[in-house]
Amino acid sequence: MDSNHAIIFGASGIIGWALVNQLLGPYPDAGTFSKVTAITNRPLNLSETCWPESNSQRQDLQLVSGIDLRRGDGSTLADTLKRTVKDVESVTHIYYLGMSPLEYHEVQNSSPEVFTAVGDISEEVATNRKMFKNVIDAHSLISPKLKFVTFPGGTRVSIQAIHIAIAC
Repeated sequence: MDSNHAIIFGASGIIGWALVNQLLGPYPDAGTFSKVTAITNRPLNLSETCWPESNSQRQDLQLVSGIDLRRGDGSTLADTLKRTVKDVESVTHIYYLGMSPLEYHEVQNSSPEVFTAVGDISEEVATNRKMFKNVIDAHSLISPKLKFVTFPGGTRVSIQAIHIAIAC
């Protein structure tokens, strides 16, 4: 069987966390993925995740924090991923769970990871479209083994996905 490498954008959210947990489980079958890379924007320590401990039977797990999908373009993100993700060229599966509220307000005396949304859906869709496009464009440049991309979501995300698909 070919070696599969899953990369999960938005791994610190509830769905992203659960997906990483399942892929390390092993899911869907033992050996489906040899590598799992969890990508987050906000800082996250592996010890805080409660994901399965490293052992000889668990897939290779890499956690990369501080990747802001809103900055630059696909080429910029590709450069960042090449510097920060071990074996990024071996990525075969992208799980995109990174959604972003429209405006990011730094809460006084708090970290910049605390966000609040503002109600302009058009601008929010444009921001999220750019983030998703950056991911796809980056992996088009650096992951020649890519064979699968998924963008799961609920009602609000589905509406945004329709806007994104129409705009693409």
